[in-house]
Amino acid sequence: MNSLQPDSLEKGAKHNTLLGLVRLLVLVAALAPLALAMSKSWREVQAALTHINWSYFIFSQAILFLVMPLMASISWFTVRRLTNVLGVYQAIRLYFISQLPKYLPGGIWAFPGRMVAYQRAGVDRTKSVVSVFREVTALFLGGATIALLGLTRGMPASENLRLILGIGIAGSILVLLLTQLPWFWRFLSSIRLLRSTALPILEIPSEDVSLAWLPWAFIVSCVFWLALGVSFRQLVVAINPDVSLSWIGAASVFSLAWCVGFVIVFVPAGLGIREAALAFLLSRFMTEGDALAVALLARPWWMVAEALWIIPSWLWTFIKWDRQAA
Repeated sequence: MNSLQPDSLEKGAKHNTLLGLVRLLVLVAALAPLALAMSKSWREVQAALTHINWSYFIFSQAILFLVMPLMASISWFTVRRLTNVLGVYQAIRLYFISQLPKYLPGGIWAFPGRMVAYQRAGVDRTKSVVSVFREVTALFLGGATIALLGLTRGMPASENLRLILGIGIAGSILVLLLTQLPWFWRFLSSIRLLRSTALPILEIPSEDVSLAWLPWAFIVSCVFWLALGVSFRQLVVAINPDVSLSWIGAASVFSLAWCVGFVIVFVPAGLGIREAALAFLLSRFMTEGDALAVALLARPWWMVAEALWIIPSWLWTFIKWDRQAA
Protein backbone atom coordinates (compact mmCIF):
# COMPACT_ATOMS: atom_id res chain seq x y z
CA MET A 1 0.00 0.00 0.00
CA ASN A 2 2.85 2.38 0.86
CA SER A 3 4.48 1.66 -2.49
CA LEU A 4 1.39 3.03 -4.19
CA GLN A 5 1.45 6.34 -2.37
CA PRO A 6 4.15 8.01 -4.53
CA ASP A 7 2.21 7.01 -7.66
CA SER A 8 -1.00 8.40 -6.17
CA LEU A 9 0.72 11.63 -5.22
CA GLU A 10 2.23 11.95 -8.69
CA LYS A 11 -1.15 11.37 -10.33
CA GLY A 12 -2.71 13.93 -8.01
CA ALA A 13 -0.02 16.47 -8.87
CA LYS A 14 -0.51 15.85 -12.59
CA HIS A 15 -4.29 16.20 -12.21
CA ASN A 16 -3.91 19.50 -10.35
CA THR A 17 -1.44 20.78 -12.93
CA LEU A 18 -3.77 19.83 -15.78
CA LEU A 19 -6.73 21.42 -14.00
CA GLY A 20 -4.71 24.59 -13.48
CA LEU A 21 -3.78 24.71 -17.16
CA VAL A 22 -7.41 24.22 -18.21
CA ARG A 23 -8.50 27.06 -15.93
CA LEU A 24 -5.75 29.27 -17.32
CA LEU A 25 -6.80 28.49 -20.90
CA VAL A 26 -10.43 29.25 -20.07
CA LEU A 27 -9.43 32.56 -18.51
CA VAL A 28 -7.27 33.46 -21.53
CA ALA A 29 -10.14 32.56 -23.87
CA ALA A 30 -12.52 34.72 -21.81
CA LEU A 31 -10.16 37.69 -21.90
CA ALA A 32 -9.15 37.30 -25.56
CA PRO A 33 -12.09 39.20 -27.19
CA LEU A 34 -11.66 42.10 -24.78
CA ALA A 35 -7.88 42.15 -25.27
CA LEU A 36 -8.30 42.13 -29.06
CA ALA A 37 -10.72 45.05 -28.95
CA MET A 38 -8.40 46.91 -26.59
CA SER A 39 -5.44 46.45 -28.91
CA LYS A 40 -7.39 47.93 -31.82
CA SER A 41 -8.71 50.95 -29.89
CA TRP A 42 -6.00 51.47 -27.28
CA ARG A 43 -5.30 55.11 -28.17
CA GLU A 44 -8.98 56.02 -27.91
CA VAL A 45 -9.27 54.10 -24.61
CA GLN A 46 -6.18 55.85 -23.27
CA ALA A 47 -7.58 59.25 -24.24
CA ALA A 48 -10.92 58.46 -22.57
CA LEU A 49 -9.25 57.31 -19.35
CA THR A 50 -7.05 60.40 -19.32
CA HIS A 51 -10.06 62.73 -19.39
CA ILE A 52 -12.19 61.11 -16.68
CA ASN A 53 -14.46 63.48 -14.78
CA TRP A 54 -13.40 62.38 -11.30
CA SER A 55 -16.20 64.18 -9.48
CA TYR A 56 -18.75 62.16 -11.47
CA PHE A 57 -16.76 58.99 -10.89
CA ILE A 58 -16.58 59.51 -7.11
CA PHE A 59 -20.29 60.34 -7.01
CA SER A 60 -21.00 57.14 -8.95
CA GLN A 61 -18.85 55.15 -6.50
CA ALA A 62 -20.71 56.63 -3.54
CA ILE A 63 -24.11 55.72 -5.02
CA LEU A 64 -22.94 52.17 -5.72
CA PHE A 65 -21.72 51.85 -2.13
CA LEU A 66 -25.18 52.85 -0.87
CA VAL A 67 -26.96 50.53 -3.33
CA MET A 68 -24.91 47.40 -2.49
CA PRO A 69 -26.89 46.47 0.69
CA LEU A 70 -30.04 46.16 -1.45
CA MET A 71 -28.39 43.28 -3.30
CA ALA A 72 -27.30 41.71 -0.02
CA SER A 73 -30.76 42.07 1.52
CA ILE A 74 -32.20 39.68 -1.07
CA SER A 75 -30.48 36.88 0.86
CA TRP A 76 -32.41 37.84 4.00
CA PHE A 77 -35.75 37.81 2.15
CA THR A 78 -35.06 34.22 1.08
CA VAL A 79 -33.54 32.83 4.29
CA ARG A 80 -36.20 34.31 6.59
CA ARG A 81 -38.89 32.20 4.87
CA LEU A 82 -36.99 29.10 5.99
CA THR A 83 -35.74 30.01 9.45
CA ASN A 84 -35.70 32.89 11.93
CA VAL A 85 -32.09 32.22 12.98
CA LEU A 86 -30.69 35.18 11.01
CA GLY A 87 -31.64 38.82 11.40
CA VAL A 88 -31.43 41.21 8.47
CA TYR A 89 -28.11 42.79 9.51
CA GLN A 90 -26.49 39.41 10.14
CA ALA A 91 -27.71 38.06 6.80
CA ILE A 92 -26.26 41.10 5.00
CA ARG A 93 -22.91 40.70 6.78
CA LEU A 94 -22.72 37.02 5.89
CA TYR A 95 -23.56 37.86 2.30
CA PHE A 96 -20.61 40.23 1.97
CA ILE A 97 -18.27 37.88 3.83
CA SER A 98 -19.01 35.13 1.30
CA GLN A 99 -18.40 37.40 -1.72
CA LEU A 100 -14.62 37.25 -1.46
CA PRO A 101 -14.26 33.60 -2.63
CA LYS A 102 -16.06 34.35 -5.91
CA TYR A 103 -12.79 35.75 -7.27
CA LEU A 104 -11.19 32.30 -6.98
CA PRO A 105 -10.92 30.07 -10.09
CA GLY A 106 -14.34 28.76 -11.02
CA GLY A 107 -16.19 31.91 -10.02
CA ILE A 108 -18.98 30.15 -8.08
CA TRP A 109 -17.34 29.82 -4.65
CA ALA A 110 -19.41 32.63 -3.15
CA PHE A 111 -22.43 30.30 -3.14
CA PRO A 112 -20.97 27.33 -1.21
CA GLY A 113 -19.17 29.90 0.93
CA ARG A 114 -22.49 31.48 1.87
CA MET A 115 -23.95 28.06 2.67
CA VAL A 116 -21.05 27.41 5.05
CA ALA A 117 -21.48 30.86 6.62
CA TYR A 118 -25.19 30.22 7.15
CA GLN A 119 -24.49 26.86 8.77
CA ARG A 120 -21.83 28.47 10.97
CA ALA A 121 -24.54 30.92 12.11
CA GLY A 122 -26.94 28.08 12.97
CA VAL A 123 -28.96 27.57 9.79
CA ASP A 124 -29.79 23.96 8.93
CA ARG A 125 -27.69 22.53 6.06
CA THR A 126 -30.65 21.82 3.80
CA LYS A 127 -32.19 25.23 4.39
CA SER A 128 -28.88 26.97 3.73
CA VAL A 129 -28.65 25.26 0.32
CA VAL A 130 -32.25 26.09 -0.56
CA SER A 131 -31.90 29.70 0.58
CA VAL A 132 -28.85 30.34 -1.60
CA PHE A 133 -30.56 28.77 -4.63
CA ARG A 134 -33.55 31.03 -4.08
CA GLU A 135 -31.44 34.12 -3.55
CA VAL A 136 -29.50 33.58 -6.78
CA THR A 137 -32.78 32.96 -8.60
CA ALA A 138 -34.28 36.23 -7.37
CA LEU A 139 -31.14 38.22 -8.20
CA PHE A 140 -30.92 36.77 -11.71
CA LEU A 141 -34.66 37.14 -12.37
CA GLY A 142 -34.52 40.80 -11.40
CA GLY A 143 -31.47 41.42 -13.58
CA ALA A 144 -32.97 39.54 -16.52
CA THR A 145 -36.27 41.43 -16.17
CA ILE A 146 -34.53 44.81 -16.27
CA ALA A 147 -32.43 43.60 -19.22
CA LEU A 148 -35.61 42.60 -21.08
CA LEU A 149 -37.09 46.00 -20.22
CA GLY A 150 -34.18 47.63 -22.03
CA LEU A 151 -34.64 45.39 -25.07
CA THR A 152 -38.35 46.19 -25.31
CA ARG A 153 -37.70 49.94 -24.88
CA GLY A 154 -35.58 50.04 -28.01
CA MET A 155 -32.02 49.37 -26.91
CA PRO A 156 -29.98 50.09 -30.07
CA ALA A 157 -29.47 46.65 -31.62
CA SER A 158 -30.55 44.75 -34.70
CA GLU A 159 -33.78 42.79 -34.61
CA ASN A 160 -31.84 39.51 -34.83
CA LEU A 161 -29.62 40.48 -31.91
CA ARG A 162 -32.59 41.52 -29.78
CA LEU A 163 -34.29 38.22 -30.65
CA ILE A 164 -31.21 36.17 -29.69
CA LEU A 165 -30.74 38.07 -26.44
CA GLY A 166 -34.44 37.83 -25.62
CA ILE A 167 -34.52 34.07 -26.20
CA GLY A 168 -31.36 33.59 -24.14
CA ILE A 169 -32.70 35.61 -21.22
CA ALA A 170 -36.13 33.98 -21.38
CA GLY A 171 -34.51 30.52 -21.44
CA SER A 172 -32.37 31.36 -18.42
CA ILE A 173 -35.43 32.62 -16.55
CA LEU A 174 -37.29 29.40 -17.35
CA VAL A 175 -34.42 27.23 -16.10
CA LEU A 176 -34.19 29.20 -12.86
CA LEU A 177 -37.93 28.96 -12.30
CA LEU A 178 -37.73 25.21 -12.84
CA THR A 179 -35.19 24.97 -10.03
CA GLN A 180 -37.93 26.10 -7.65
CA LEU A 181 -40.20 23.15 -8.44
CA PRO A 182 -39.83 19.86 -6.47
CA TRP A 183 -40.49 17.64 -9.48
CA PHE A 184 -37.50 19.21 -11.28
CA TRP A 185 -35.19 18.16 -8.43
CA ARG A 186 -36.73 14.68 -8.31
CA PHE A 187 -35.84 14.38 -11.98
CA LEU A 188 -32.26 15.54 -11.33
CA SER A 189 -31.92 13.11 -8.42
CA SER A 190 -32.52 10.27 -10.90
CA ILE A 191 -29.29 11.29 -12.65
CA ARG A 192 -26.34 9.79 -10.78
CA LEU A 193 -23.93 12.69 -11.37
CA LEU A 194 -26.42 15.26 -10.06
CA ARG A 195 -27.87 13.22 -7.19
CA SER A 196 -25.70 14.75 -4.45
CA THR A 197 -26.79 18.27 -5.49
CA ALA A 198 -30.48 17.47 -5.87
CA LEU A 199 -31.01 15.47 -2.66
CA PRO A 200 -30.59 18.40 -0.21
CA ILE A 201 -33.32 20.29 -2.08
CA LEU A 202 -35.67 17.31 -1.85
CA GLU A 203 -35.11 17.12 1.92
CA ILE A 204 -36.77 20.48 2.49
CA PRO A 205 -40.05 20.18 4.47
CA SER A 206 -43.19 20.42 2.35
CA GLU A 207 -44.38 23.52 4.24
CA ASP A 208 -41.31 25.40 2.99
CA VAL A 209 -41.80 24.54 -0.69
CA SER A 210 -44.14 27.52 -1.22
CA LEU A 211 -43.09 30.33 -3.57
CA ALA A 212 -44.20 32.94 -1.03
CA TRP A 213 -40.59 34.09 -0.74
CA LEU A 214 -40.35 35.03 -4.43
CA PRO A 215 -42.49 38.20 -4.82
CA TRP A 216 -40.67 40.31 -2.23
CA ALA A 217 -37.23 38.99 -3.16
CA PHE A 218 -37.98 39.66 -6.84
CA ILE A 219 -39.21 43.20 -6.14
CA VAL A 220 -36.09 44.01 -4.09
CA SER A 221 -33.94 42.57 -6.89
CA CYS A 222 -35.61 44.80 -9.51
CA VAL A 223 -35.26 47.84 -7.24
CA PHE A 224 -31.57 47.02 -6.82
CA TRP A 225 -30.92 46.78 -10.56
CA LEU A 226 -32.82 49.99 -11.27
CA ALA A 227 -30.97 51.85 -8.51
CA LEU A 228 -27.73 50.44 -9.86
CA GLY A 229 -28.62 52.05 -13.19
CA VAL A 230 -28.37 55.51 -11.56
CA SER A 231 -24.86 54.73 -10.33
CA PHE A 232 -23.72 53.11 -13.57
CA ARG A 233 -25.00 56.00 -15.67
CA GLN A 234 -22.87 58.35 -13.58
CA LEU A 235 -19.88 56.14 -14.33
CA VAL A 236 -20.66 56.33 -18.06
CA VAL A 237 -21.08 60.12 -17.87
CA ALA A 238 -17.68 60.36 -16.16
CA ILE A 239 -16.21 59.10 -19.45
CA ASN A 240 -18.63 60.66 -21.93
CA PRO A 241 -20.79 63.51 -20.56
CA ASP A 242 -22.73 63.76 -23.84
CA VAL A 243 -23.95 60.15 -23.91
CA SER A 244 -27.65 59.65 -24.71
CA LEU A 245 -28.21 56.87 -22.18
CA SER A 246 -31.04 57.05 -19.63
CA TRP A 247 -30.72 55.56 -16.17
CA ILE A 248 -33.12 52.77 -17.16
CA GLY A 249 -31.00 52.11 -20.24
CA ALA A 250 -27.89 52.05 -18.06
CA ALA A 251 -29.58 49.60 -15.69
CA SER A 252 -30.52 47.38 -18.64
CA VAL A 253 -27.02 47.43 -20.12
CA PHE A 254 -25.29 46.57 -16.86
CA SER A 255 -27.82 43.93 -15.77
CA LEU A 256 -27.62 42.23 -19.18
CA ALA A 257 -23.81 42.18 -19.03
CA TRP A 258 -23.99 40.85 -15.46
CA CYS A 259 -26.38 38.07 -16.51
CA VAL A 260 -24.02 37.07 -19.35
CA GLY A 261 -21.07 36.99 -16.95
CA PHE A 262 -23.11 35.01 -14.43
CA VAL A 263 -24.10 32.34 -16.94
CA ILE A 264 -20.43 31.83 -17.94
CA VAL A 265 -19.46 30.22 -14.61
CA PHE A 266 -15.98 29.04 -15.62
CA VAL A 267 -14.19 32.35 -15.02
CA PRO A 268 -13.86 34.17 -11.69
CA ALA A 269 -16.79 36.60 -11.23
CA GLY A 270 -17.38 36.70 -15.01
CA LEU A 271 -13.95 38.29 -15.55
CA GLY A 272 -13.51 39.32 -19.18
CA ILE A 273 -16.96 38.10 -20.24
CA ARG A 274 -18.81 40.87 -18.39
CA GLU A 275 -16.42 43.55 -19.65
CA ALA A 276 -16.71 42.36 -23.25
CA ALA A 277 -20.52 42.36 -23.01
CA LEU A 278 -20.50 45.84 -21.46
CA ALA A 279 -18.22 47.22 -24.17
CA PHE A 280 -20.35 45.65 -26.92
CA LEU A 281 -23.63 47.03 -25.53
CA LEU A 282 -22.25 50.49 -24.71
CA SER A 283 -20.75 50.82 -28.18
CA ARG A 284 -24.36 51.31 -29.35
CA PHE A 285 -24.41 54.60 -27.40
CA MET A 286 -20.82 55.90 -27.72
CA THR A 287 -17.53 55.33 -29.51
CA GLU A 288 -15.81 51.98 -29.05
CA GLY A 289 -12.92 53.62 -27.19
CA ASP A 290 -15.27 55.21 -24.64
CA ALA A 291 -17.24 51.97 -24.28
CA LEU A 292 -14.07 49.98 -23.59
CA ALA A 293 -12.92 52.60 -21.07
CA VAL A 294 -16.20 52.28 -19.16
CA ALA A 295 -15.97 48.49 -19.28
CA LEU A 296 -12.44 48.62 -17.85
CA LEU A 297 -13.46 51.02 -15.08
CA ALA A 298 -16.56 49.00 -14.19
CA ARG A 299 -14.57 46.14 -12.62
CA PRO A 300 -12.54 48.19 -10.06
CA TRP A 301 -15.62 50.41 -9.56
CA TRP A 302 -17.60 47.35 -8.47
CA MET A 303 -14.77 45.75 -6.50
CA VAL A 304 -14.03 48.88 -4.47
CA ALA A 305 -17.67 49.33 -3.43
CA GLU A 306 -17.90 45.64 -2.58
CA ALA A 307 -14.64 45.72 -0.60
CA LEU A 308 -15.92 48.65 1.46
CA TRP A 309 -18.67 46.33 2.69
CA ILE A 310 -16.67 43.07 2.78
CA ILE A 311 -13.86 44.35 5.03
CA PRO A 312 -16.01 45.66 7.92
CA SER A 313 -18.29 42.61 7.62
CA TRP A 314 -15.29 40.29 8.06
CA LEU A 315 -13.92 42.32 10.98
CA TRP A 316 -17.27 42.55 12.77
CA THR A 317 -18.01 38.84 12.39
CA PHE A 318 -14.58 37.61 13.49
CA ILE A 319 -14.59 39.93 16.50
CA LYS A 320 -18.00 38.54 17.43
CA TRP A 321 -16.81 34.93 17.00
CA ASP A 322 -13.74 35.62 19.13
CA ARG A 323 -15.92 37.03 21.90
CA GLN A 324 -18.22 34.00 21.74
CA ALA A 325 -15.23 31.64 21.89
CA ALA A 326 -13.85 33.52 24.90
